[in-house]
Amino acid sequence: MSEGGGKDTRERILRCAEELFGQRGYEAVVVADIAQACGVSTALIYYHYTDKESLLRALVERASAVFDVHTRTAVEGTGSARERLETFIESWVRSADEHESLLRILVRPLTDPGGPLSAELLEGIGRTVEDLAAVIAEGVEGGEFAPVDPGMAAECLLGLVNTRAAASVLSKLVPGEPVEPVRANADFIVQLFFRGTSA
Repeated sequence: MSEGGGKDTRERILRCAEELFGQRGYEAVVVADIAQACGVSTALIYYHYTDKESLLRALVERASAVFDVHTRTAVEGTGSARERLETFIESWVRSADEHESLLRILVRPLTDPGGPLSAELLEGIGRTVEDLAAVIAEGVEGGEFAPVDPGMAAECLLGLVNTRAAASVLSKLVPGEPVEPVRANADFIVQLFFRGTSA
C-alpha cells in the first residue's frame, strides 16, 4: 500500500484509529498500532495529526456530528414531544448500529472519567441530556407525560438507548447469539420508556 499525503490518506488513518480506539480503548493503542493497521508509517500519521490525542479529538468531533443531529431533530423538529422522542430513539439506535466504534468512543468517559478529552465528552453528554430534558418537560407541561423529573427521565432515556446499543454490539461478538434488529431494539425502548412516563 503506497503512502501519500492527501485527504484520502488522512481519512484512512482516522478510520483505523476509530476502529482501534473503539475496540481496545484509547490508552491501549499506540500510534504504531494505527500505522500498522493502516499500512503506513508513523511519520505519515504525524504528518497529518500532531499526536494521538489529535486523532481522538478528530474522532470526537466526528462522533458529535453523527449523533448530535438526532438530538437536534428531537428538540427542533415538528410533532408532539412523544413523536420527536420516538424519532430520536430510532435514529440514535440506527446510528449506534452503523457507527459502533464512534459510540464506544463517545461513552467511554462514563467508565473512565479521567481519560483524555473526558471533560469535553462528558460536557457533550450533558448537553444531550439537557436537550432531551427540554422535550420531556414540554411533554409534561402539555399533559403527554406524567409529572416526572425531566432531567432524570432524560438521563434514563439516554442510558436506555446506549445500553441497548451496547448489548447489540456484544451479541454480535458471541457466535450463534441472535442479534436484535435495529427496529426491534428501538421499539423495545419506546415501549419501556413511554410506559413509565405515560400520563
